[in-house]
Amino acid sequence: ASPRELLALRTRPAQLACAITISAQWCYGVLVRTVRVLLKASLEAPMQHLKLLALFLIAAVSGGSVSGEEISADEAAVPIRFSTANGWQVASTSNFRIHYGREMPRRELQTLADHLELRRQQTGTTWLGEQFAKRWSVVCDVFLHGSDRQYEQHSRMPAATVGYSRLKVGRGRVWSRRLDLRWHAETSRSLDVVSHELTHIVLADRFCWRQIPRWADEGIAIASETGARPERLAGVMREAIQSGRLFSLQELLAARAYPQDRQMADLFYAQSASLVRYLAETYGHEQVIELADSASQNGLESAIAETFPLRSAAELDQQWREWLSRTPERRATVIALDD
Repeated sequence: ASPRELLALRTRPAQLACAITISAQWCYGVLVRTVRVLLKASLEAPMQHLKLLALFLIAAVSGGSVSGEEISADEAAVPIRFSTANGWQVASTSNFRIHYGREMPRRELQTLADHLELRRQQTGTTWLGEQFAKRWSVVCDVFLHGSDRQYEQHSRMPAATVGYSRLKVGRGRVWSRRLDLRWHAETSRSLDVVSHELTHIVLADRFCWRQIPRWADEGIAIASETGARPERLAGVMREAIQSGRLFSLQELLAARAYPQDRQMADLFYAQSASLVRYLAETYGHEQVIELADSASQNGLESAIAETFPLRSAAELDQQWREWLSRTPERRATVIALDD
């Protein structure tokens, strides 16, 4: 089925499900563009349409491909405007300005632009709901660096970090958004970092009066990733559970800084992502944000009592550990984004 044929079926969910087929090969570009068409068609569609789209994404990511004609850039790709500024070449979309200093294939730029806009929309809709701005009044500047030295010079971070987001926030608004990336020929690696750092940038829309708690900021960002890191951190969680090294919930939620020790930092990230997944599955994404916001204002115990039908951090800690022990697969740290 072509994208146009899928759109024609959008009021008939059963036929839409049949129209989406999976084959042995997977073309990422076709997948992204087809998803964008379906997203636009589903904005006013019943919930079952969105559920079918979610099933389609899961099937495709697990190793299938979308059969049918390739979608042209004019039909579905994010529009890009090209210009130059301050010695950089610039590719602009509705919410991003991509700065690059070397010739880049248009396909790479288009893939990045599609990914930025799609992940921004998914992350904002999932975690911020109605409070999410459909369009940023202050766009995000994305700088692509072709060498470790250039990345370190502009981001002021070690090259191993690959990506770093920087925000100016205060007085109830976001004043600037910036994302520096050590751009690699292996595009998928760079896009994994984009997903993580972009989550920090999107969450700032809600937390522009006060600092978002560390556990929520990192837990949501890691839970939103799609690469190898969440699986590695799931292994960290399994080892910590077996050895009894888990942070108490009080320690995790009250942390104002990241642990200096690398192993303890990995455990902090892994446990934060696991807790975020548990809270989102049990109480909903909105309640995770409410807890983080309330805890930053009123303290942990008051925030838990206000947000959940629980009385204390100890009770929440017990329920989360019971959830961990029930099904091993739930120890993974990945969470699905709304489409």
